[in-house]
Amino acid sequence: MLIALDRYNILFVEVGPVPFIDITPEQEAEFHSGIVSGRYSLLLGAGASRDSKNKFGPIPLGSHLEQELSDVLGVKKGKYSLQKLYATLTDDEKATYIRERFSNCEPGKVANAIERYSWKRIFTLNIDDSLNNSYSETSQQSAKFVHFLDPYEDFQTRADLPVVHLHGSVRRHDDGYVFSHQEYARIIKGQNPWMMILTNSMRSDPMIISGASMEEVDIEYYLSFRSRASSRDDFPPSIFVSNEENRLTKSLCKDHNLIQFRGYSPDFFEYLSEKSQTRLA
Repeated sequence: MLIALDRYNILFVEVGPVPFIDITPEQEAEFHSGIVSGRYSLLLGAGASRDSKNKFGPIPLGSHLEQELSDVLGVKKGKYSLQKLYATLTDDEKATYIRERFSNCEPGKVANAIERYSWKRIFTLNIDDSLNNSYSETSQQSAKFVHFLDPYEDFQTRADLPVVHLHGSVRRHDDGYVFSHQEYARIIKGQNPWMMILTNSMRSDPMIISGASMEEVDIEYYLSFRSRASSRDDFPPSIFVSNEENRLTKSLCKDHNLIQFRGYSPDFFEYLSEKSQTRLA
């Protein structure tokens, strides 16, 4: 099988078994066509930054960051929420254990793979700057990094890619971060424009959810707007990337009309890289 669209400079080739669960040949073809034509948006959780690092080592996921801050404050691990721990830090400690801890990141394979393709939008729950550092003048698109506090901006051309930091960014340290259910609920109730954009996109647009455990309260919130009835059959299938394969993930995919890719974020983007050959100009 060969799927090619020269307009987007990507050639897809067959490379063995497809690691999708319960996907039809037609859906697989639609998926690859959607990737080639830049129809997909990305929703990235902490797992998408797992393989990025800086001078302090690998980027910590939520539970690991909670442990680190508990050690800093000398409190029992697992007793306090990440938002409460963060709020207790002094300004100097926030600069040291948050801003510096997640800044000047060396992009991992996931971040470097993302910039090779065209996307409609990228929404990320991560505060690190690995995506900032992966995009350059040679990338498929010009990334426009947006903070959740920014007013809505309509990017007119496919060349401009909005990358929305839904939980804040170390590049905007003074604007704060979202680390708790309560804080996120407060922002949602404020009719945040970028969160509303994601809500509307989740209803029917082709979406790839990668690096998320599906236990995040905001992920659950956005998925609540998506069902088999709301999603469109004439659009490419939406994908849930997860290494967990059980009755819970099967039920989640059925309820929200998702197709599961069996693997972690690096596995998914490695699959895309193996499946495609980017032609040199």
